[in-house]
Amino acid sequence: MKKFSKIMAVILTLTMMFSFAGIAAADPVKGSIQMEDSQDGSVAASSKTFNAYKVLDVTYSGENFSYSIPAEPAGLKAALASAFEVTEKGNSETDEAYAQRIVKAIETAANNNVEATAKTLLQVAKDAKVAAQAINGATKKTGLDLGYYVIEDSTTGTNARPVAAIGLTTTHPDATIKVKATKPTLEKKIDEGSTTGAIDPADVVYDNHRVGDKVPYILKTTIPEMTGYTKYFFNINDTLSKGLTFDDNVVIKVTKAAYTEPAYTDEEGIEHDAVEHPAVTRTLTDADYSVSYSTDAVTGETAVEIIFKDFYNKEKDHAGEEVIITYSATINADAVIGVEGNPNTAKLIYSNNPNEEQKPDDDNQDKPHKDTVTGVTPEQQTRTYVTGVKLIKFSNEGSTENPLAGATFELSGNLTKVEITKAEKYVEDANGTWFALKDGSYTEQDPTRLDAQAENYRELLAKYQDPTGATKFKKATVTEKTASGTPKAVSDTTDENGFIVFDGMGDGKFTITETEAPEGYNKLTSPIEFEAEWVAPTSQSTDCQWKVKDNSVTEGYDVTYNSTTGEFEIKIENKTGTELPATGGVGTTIFYIAGSMMVIGAAVLMVTRRRMSQN
Repeated sequence: MKKFSKIMAVILTLTMMFSFAGIAAADPVKGSIQMEDSQDGSVAASSKTFNAYKVLDVTYSGENFSYSIPAEPAGLKAALASAFEVTEKGNSETDEAYAQRIVKAIETAANNNVEATAKTLLQVAKDAKVAAQAINGATKKTGLDLGYYVIEDSTTGTNARPVAAIGLTTTHPDATIKVKATKPTLEKKIDEGSTTGAIDPADVVYDNHRVGDKVPYILKTTIPEMTGYTKYFFNINDTLSKGLTFDDNVVIKVTKAAYTEPAYTDEEGIEHDAVEHPAVTRTLTDADYSVSYSTDAVTGETAVEIIFKDFYNKEKDHAGEEVIITYSATINADAVIGVEGNPNTAKLIYSNNPNEEQKPDDDNQDKPHKDTVTGVTPEQQTRTYVTGVKLIKFSNEGSTENPLAGATFELSGNLTKVEITKAEKYVEDANGTWFALKDGSYTEQDPTRLDAQAENYRELLAKYQDPTGATKFKKATVTEKTASGTPKAVSDTTDENGFIVFDGMGDGKFTITETEAPEGYNKLTSPIEFEAEWVAPTSQSTDCQWKVKDNSVTEGYDVTYNSTTGEFEIKIENKTGTELPATGGVGTTIFYIAGSMMVIGAAVLMVTRRRMSQN
């Protein structure tokens, strides 16, 4: 039995948290189990319920202990023997010896595959109708008999599965277990914040670029807890619309967050100080993942697939570590101009039930088979909006407007990238279901519903900003618009239709200057100015709005937004002939002065001739 105890002590270090250690018990001791939030914080213990099944008793002999099979329920021993393929009891074999053969078989199975053993024990407990000890994830479960327990997640809507297996002994009567983050999440943004390669509050869901620009994307997820699995699929599918060209420059980095190893005193009484461990980031290589992509000949959409290789074996010991994926796409000539934008949509496909066979695809062992049930995160979508300015140059001959080619214009202004930041915030609301904690986080656990008889009741209550529960909050999506950029200038010449189209513009003030007129025509004597406004999409639609700001257009001109083409339009007339001064202008004054000088000169000449003739 000492060998069994040693093996189970080793298993304690594994994710299933098997704990087998103990010494002689002097007085009856009761155990407890406290569930805690998942390591990455994505799953709150308070949001879940659990069942604990005691499948083995613990008995003591002096300073040693051993595990035995409980007498009740009556069918447990037979169920364990069948599940672990123990041969029938011999004619001369005692009940105790037979039971120890069963325990030895469990030991051997656990030594070979601890996860599979825990899953088997859970199924045996249910089949044999072992009494379940219900555990509320928000409170500690106390008063438990010592023994070996298998714990399952029994939350409504969750596939029952083992989340831990743990022994409660006199030396370790109290267990704390972190909830497993069973549902990976995926977040996708356009990486335009101050911190490149990390999602920060300045990163956006919507932005604006011109054709030819590269749009930097960033995706964030977390390595899930894979307890109970022997294989795990973890793949990302990303779909780029026709106006986006994939740049095939994926980089994946995994970061283990900084943490503090607490101070402790060892068995010899030597004190050890706390140790600060900095964050550690590793960059994955081609050996860790593959990237494939293809463009649909009909729709023009590009499907990108990022497949993590041998994910379970490589990452099972890294649960909770942050995964950051970056790449870019270039806006091409097929980009949609106007209010619809150019979407990029991503989703994460992952294993979601360790009790189901994780059957791989016939052609790729790291992709799930079409018949394998997997989980899929909600789609994460970004959109890049592009607008433009269309100049229509014409000459007026009578009542006919004729297109005018050969006119060169320059468009300048604050050609910005239009950006939106969308974030979930907690807003005070009388009908809300969230409560604020003093550490700045929020919980759906109503403080008035805490178990007042629990040992840590006062400790839990003290964490709330308002222990009365009167102040409630709701989640709300807050949208903030920002614009940035430096002034730019672009120029072009009207074609045979009299058109110039400047695509890829954002909102801001614009100046249109004619730098060269067609031969025989007068160019504009002053620039034309107007201001374009961009209105963010609402929560009910992904369409944005473009419009001309009131009172921003130079007098005498009209700028309109064409919702069909997605461009601002302005008509500009050129006049023919040599530019002559108008009556009453400066030129007239010059004629008056020149004429007067001629008259005076003639008078002087006449007087001079008369004097000469008299002499």
